[in-house]
Amino acid sequence: MTRRSALGQVAIFALSFLAVSQALLRFGPADDGRDLSFRLHAIETEPRPFTAIFIGNSHVYRHVDPAAFDAVVAERLPEFRSYNLGAKGMSLFEAHYLLRRLFASSPDRLRWVFVDLTLRLDSHPDNFESQRVINWHVPSEALMAVSWVLGRQTPIGEKLDSLARHARATLRRMSNQGRLTTLVSRSLSHRTGLPSADRLEAASRGHLPVDRFDTPHKSERRGKLVAADEDREERLDALPPSDGLPPEAIADDQRLLRAIVELVVANGARPVFYVSPTIYWPRLVPDDGECNGYPVLAFNDPARYPQLYDAKVRFDPDHLNKKGAETFTRLLAERFLRSLDGGDGE
Repeated sequence: MTRRSALGQVAIFALSFLAVSQALLRFGPADDGRDLSFRLHAIETEPRPFTAIFIGNSHVYRHVDPAAFDAVVAERLPEFRSYNLGAKGMSLFEAHYLLRRLFASSPDRLRWVFVDLTLRLDSHPDNFESQRVINWHVPSEALMAVSWVLGRQTPIGEKLDSLARHARATLRRMSNQGRLTTLVSRSLSHRTGLPSADRLEAASRGHLPVDRFDTPHKSERRGKLVAADEDREERLDALPPSDGLPPEAIADDQRLLRAIVELVVANGARPVFYVSPTIYWPRLVPDDGECNGYPVLAFNDPARYPQLYDAKVRFDPDHLNKKGAETFTRLLAERFLRSLDGGDGE
């Protein structure tokens, strides 16, 4: 075999590989991680369309009950029907990717997009090997991530590490690495039915209280919480809060959130920003209480919302239990209705 023919065969292989990869990306089954794919499919195929989406990290997933929220707002907004698309560790990039997908597949359906501002700016470095993080690294989101990394006020070494992580994830996404598990799992799911967690999510429109699946690790976390509040009546604001974010981090946050606002508004929907009742999580909005011109419904204030910081309604310092989630959902819905008349609903 001559050198020229060998190079030709390598080129043909590379082009064929790229063509097949792009075909799978475009026409193959979507894969957004075990705990998102079934919920995305439910939203996209629901005969009676959902008009509102709650999106964010585990604070959304564990805290917001869509059916309970809808019941509160039904009299004023009879067509309002919501779904919980929260997931553990979600970043702003992943949220933007998911919203783009939903607007593309279900145009003119969504009217409200609720965004919890405890979202991470970027995926945690330890999560870049996960299929969920790889999946949002389509070219448009990858370019947004690169632009954000280059614009941050961080040391050059940190920039290079971040760029390398995004580059590896993008290459894995473009080459469809790991997609075989999607095809196999989709085939098996039709035969064996949904896993237990997915069945519960399907029944509750994506919401799953944190104490539905209790593990020894989580029991230990709850035990520490109760021990920190022995009489179970003291509010948790006695625990040390997180340090505030530096101004440049808030600016980065606002820049990424602006992309979400522009996407939502361009598709005829309205963004609604809020902050879950957390303790150790910093507030990711400026002190003026607005996010890109929209009011923020903030619940991270133990003095104003003591009923959300009682140890009896907490699962751990970051999450409410089922009882707490029910209370928070009602308060969020009531405040949202008040915000429709102007301001932040206070």
